[in-house]
This record gives sequence, C-alpha cells and structure tokens, in this order.
Amino acid sequence: MSKKVSPIPRGYRTVTPVIVVRGIQDAVEFYRGCFGAEPSQQVLSPDGLTVVAATLKIGNSFVRVMEESLENKILSPSALGGAAASLHLYINDIDTFWQQALDCGARPITALQDTYWGERHGIVVDPFGHHWSMASKIENLSKDELASRAKEAFAC
Repeated sequence: MSKKVSPIPRGYRTVTPVIVVRGIQDAVEFYRGCFGAEPSQQVLSPDGLTVVAATLKIGNSFVRVMEESLENKILSPSALGGAAASLHLYINDIDTFWQQALDCGARPITALQDTYWGERHGIVVDPFGHHWSMASKIENLSKDELASRAKEAFAC
C-alpha cells in the first residue's frame, strides 16, 4: 500500500511566488549571495544542459524562479519594461540586510526608514527587475494607534 500523498509539498505554504527572470543562473547566484537563498530544486531543459526553473528557500519561505520564455509569453520585468508585483521580506536585521542588498547590486526605490505603521522599511529593485519590499517590525501598534498615525501621515 502506498503512502498518502500530501497535496501541498512539505515545507510549502498555500501561496508560493514565482518570479520570471532573464538569466536564471545569474539570478540564482544573486539571490543566493545577496539574500541567503538556498537552492532546493531545479528543473533542466529536455537536453539536460540548461536550468529553466529553480526553487529557492529564503528564510522559511520558498520562491520559484523561472527563465523567461518569449514564445510561451512567460515574460521577465526586462521584457515587460518593469515589475508587475513586489515580494516582501521580513528580516531580523534590516539595516545589515539592506546594505548587503545594495552591495550586491540592488538599487533603492525608496529609502530605508522608520514608518508610521511600525516597521523599518524600504524597497529595492534587483538586477533582474524584481521589486523587493523589506522590513523589520519595530513597534506593536493597536488598531487605533495605526489609524491615528495613518490619518496624520496622509493629512494634507
């Protein structure tokens, strides 16, 4: 009798982001060196010579990376002229992680700063065009405190 198969692979959450890049091997190396990603799986082309997809573990989460395929309309931010989504990372030491991202070649979209919603937060774009929002929580706020700060932040 065979063992029951779990419909969600072990270690995965319900939603797993998939990002499309132009130059998957360089992207995997970037995410590994810059974000501490651990490759856990890769898919090779039929001839076995080219990586076409990889699964990376960043912290306790998985991200899949796919090579762009123009003929299948699987497009990277390079082909689209910008990113269609952003990935968000929660980091223990955001200041060190932020500087590491910049040192690896990510470019800041926003400054790293303390926010009204109680996080130290910033956004970078990686060399492959993907936006990475990153933060460390620095305050626990009640709903009322958050609403008051938001009202103040957006007051004209």
